[in-house]
Amino acid sequence: MGKFLFNVIAYGFMLFTAVSIGLYHADIEIDADTIETQMSKATGRNVTVNDEVDFSLFPRLGFNVRNLKIENPEGFSDPYFVEADAAVAAVKILPLLSGTVEISEFVLTRAVIRLERNASGEASWALVSNDDEAKGTAGSGPNVTRRVRDLRLGDVRLVDGDVSYDDRVKDQRFELTDVNLAIVIPSLYQPSNATGSFVYNDEKVSVEVSVDTLAKLRSGEAAKAALTAGFLDAKLRIDVTAQNREALSYSGALSVDVPSIRNVLTWWNNPISIENGFERLEVSGAMVGDMRSMKFENAAIKFDAIEGAGPLTADWGSERTLLSGDLVLDMLDLRPYTPAPPETEGFPPWSRERINFEALKVVDMDFDVVTRKLLVRNLDVDDSAFDFTLRRGVLNATLNRIALYDGMGTGELTLDVSRSTPRISGRFNLANIDARRFLNDATRLDRLEGVGDLNFEIAARGASQNDMISTLNGSGAYNVEDGSIIGFDFLKFAYQIGVFVTGQYQGSEDGVDRTAFTGFGADFRIRNGVVTTDNIALLSPLLRITGEGEVNLPPQTIDIRLNPRLVASLKGQGGDRDKQGIGIPVKLTGTFNESKLRLDPGQAARQRAEDEARRRIDDMLGGDKEDVDSSSAKDAIEGIFGRKKDDN
Repeated sequence: MGKFLFNVIAYGFMLFTAVSIGLYHADIEIDADTIETQMSKATGRNVTVNDEVDFSLFPRLGFNVRNLKIENPEGFSDPYFVEADAAVAAVKILPLLSGTVEISEFVLTRAVIRLERNASGEASWALVSNDDEAKGTAGSGPNVTRRVRDLRLGDVRLVDGDVSYDDRVKDQRFELTDVNLAIVIPSLYQPSNATGSFVYNDEKVSVEVSVDTLAKLRSGEAAKAALTAGFLDAKLRIDVTAQNREALSYSGALSVDVPSIRNVLTWWNNPISIENGFERLEVSGAMVGDMRSMKFENAAIKFDAIEGAGPLTADWGSERTLLSGDLVLDMLDLRPYTPAPPETEGFPPWSRERINFEALKVVDMDFDVVTRKLLVRNLDVDDSAFDFTLRRGVLNATLNRIALYDGMGTGELTLDVSRSTPRISGRFNLANIDARRFLNDATRLDRLEGVGDLNFEIAARGASQNDMISTLNGSGAYNVEDGSIIGFDFLKFAYQIGVFVTGQYQGSEDGVDRTAFTGFGADFRIRNGVVTTDNIALLSPLLRITGEGEVNLPPQTIDIRLNPRLVASLKGQGGDRDKQGIGIPVKLTGTFNESKLRLDPGQAARQRAEDEARRRIDDMLGGDKEDVDSSSAKDAIEGIFGRKKDDN
């Protein structure tokens, strides 16, 4: 944007310099027609002015014209490239004799400047003089500067102008209003500066540029330059050494301080509807770059509560801006950018509110990240390393190492929000985690304690949390060791209903009902949000539980049948549990917030009959002898009760 504006001003004073020199050498009467002829010759465009022309010859060659209009060639949407209420230009005569152009005054007032690149890629600002046309060249503008040894600008200004930019190739458009620009160039060999301001989308932007010597840039040598800008209370400062050979390049230091990224994105017509975050951004460090990209060797970054450092690259030369880097962060707090859990007691219902993923479509990204702390909703993750790419709303993340809840994990995640219906898929492996802390933070359920492993694969689609839960598919397995199920004591329950023949059950030492185990695990499958399993297994010295059933995630309901087996006496913990155990079939039903465990009468009667039949058949077959086939009793029982051998 600044480059185009600078080019317009540069072409402007080059144009008026060429016209002034032409008028100085012309042995003709100076009038509006003469001005139009000389300007048209210098630009290769049709130029018109009002008949009222003020002209002076000495000590400076100058003129004042009104209603200046420079036409566009064919192929552009607007007939005029520039329209100005008034144009004043004055060149000192004596310096011209030594090849120095000293413009004492060049002022465009209330000018409308239209910068357009048409569908063929032609630019409206690529002026062509008649001399260029004769030589078969284009786009170089007035060639008077090729003979200029030095250039001095006094009062050079654009006053109350409007500048529009319309790129039909990239489909990019913007408009600047109230443009005011002042340029001071004492000499090409002395420090020069430009200050200005403009209004974009109803917000004022202030800019100041300084260069130690323009002659160095002109000849391709290195020159020191500085840029400061202010907008929406944000501050930008760049101090560089610049070189303009085949293209402009620079190296130096940059600092950016943006109090509210949210306000800036809204100002840039990219508003985000995420309620929290996207406030302060601070970036500083040494960098190198050109007109297409910028690279930091070790940038210091602050984004909201996130702080870190590392190499960082911004590439805006393609159709979409790409940010990439290797960052080391003290803490990565993602909670402000994800929907907050509802403030309700117990397990909350699934939200039907559409999830806003627009922030994933603003720019593309490619990052490797190491963080000492990662916070995602209620999850608290320690030292972690991951990398991710983001392309046009498709996020691919690889969790190389995540330390969480005293364990470790790895995983992969894909989130595609490029389509109307977002899709998510992932694969995760967690080992040796504190099950109670993890489940409490992840699901608000804290009834399981122990050290566990969990691995699963999932895939879902939908615009809301409820949609994704309803379309969830996948599979997995879990195994927890040396823990307990809190809130229900199965041994106490068995004692109360008179299952124990002898002994007195005292319950847990801390008075909290719990079912202790040495191992607890199962495989599971998920289809359209329904989790099913047929191999639940819980082991403890006094208890064996097998089970099967389902957890229906969309309505948050539970329907699981358990088949516990207890030893007949609290003292008798040795021997074969299958032969000595007493079965108590139960059903676990209800919701995530209110579930109950009750006897399954039909299954209990069946189980008692099977147990008695098993005991009698074992006695007949000599069940204690090692050489007797232990499956024979089981086969006989299954035949009696009508159960096939391959039934579960």
